[in-house]
Amino acid sequence: MLEVLISNSTFEELVATGAPVARLQKAAAVGGFRSLRENAVERVRQGETTLEEVERVLGDAGTDQAGSEPQQPLVLLVDDDQVSRTLARKVLEKSAFRVVEAGDGLAALAQLEAGPAPALMVIDLEMPKMGGREVLARVRQTVATAGLPVLVLTGSGTEEMEAELMEEGADDFIRKPLEPARFVARVRAALRRAAE
Repeated sequence: MLEVLISNSTFEELVATGAPVARLQKAAAVGGFRSLRENAVERVRQGETTLEEVERVLGDAGTDQAGSEPQQPLVLLVDDDQVSRTLARKVLEKSAFRVVEAGDGLAALAQLEAGPAPALMVIDLEMPKMGGREVLARVRQTVATAGLPVLVLTGSGTEEMEAELMEEGADDFIRKPLEPARFVARVRAALRRAAE
């Protein structure tokens, strides 16, 4: 089985403009793209293999086409302040999100490369090794992550900085200290916008 995407001008324009992953997936499907999992499930229907073999080979991709419930969205939480990171993680997990953490920008980029792919990233601005602004720039320049929703989290910042970050590709800007209800609402809103 293969997974092949034949690009067209519409798809290339979406990539170039940093469209969310969900829009890229929809455009690919319209163009005839079928994922490995979709192809595998079709082969199960035709009796050529079993669901067990599909899971052994492909593993759990988070959205099982065979009918089980999809996993909750995965959030990559990046902050060098352990206390802030722990608080944000607990708030997200209480709201049924799965969370993976990174303590600085370099660790965040390594996590994005290693996977699993998050549905959203929350990133602090001021961090050692690599700050949030540079991570945001790299995320927006990489095809695999260009559509990843990014919420910037900071204890400082002005309205001008917020506007600059939004122009640079941030999807939202959240100030510390976290207000749990507002934080979760903004995470959910960013995920909804990305799915449009």
